[in-house]
Amino acid sequence: MGAGESVIVYNGGGNGMHSGIFMSSCAEFAADYGPVRTFELDVSCAFDSLNPDHVRGVLPLSDPYDGSMVETLEQYFERSSDTWEMIEKAVSSYPVVIIYEGGVRNFLVNDVSRLREVSPVPPKRPAFTP
Repeated sequence: MGAGESVIVYNGGGNGMHSGIFMSSCAEFAADYGPVRTFELDVSCAFDSLNPDHVRGVLPLSDPYDGSMVETLEQYFERSSDTWEMIEKAVSSYPVVIIYEGGVRNFLVNDVSRLREVSPVPPKRPAFTP
């Protein structure tokens, strides 16, 4: 993995690695989809769905819930805290997309070469107190 910023992410469901795979910052969220695997993800140059400068570049968008056009940043940020459905098609050329669902930070990974499977991080042991 390159010298970019990386984060630990989780995938549930046992799916093979493929473009468009979803990862989560939350192991419990990933576990809703099946057995959890742990990865390191290079997020350098990621598209952040809550960054106004990034979002401005993909407007206008069509809201999948009602088909209306979202043409301004204000309309985009008023729509929902769940950002992925509205932008999923518009950001398919980005290697990694930071998205949110139910307030949880997740990742749409279009370039799986940015993933490296790692062993789960063991929980910290409580300090011994005599």
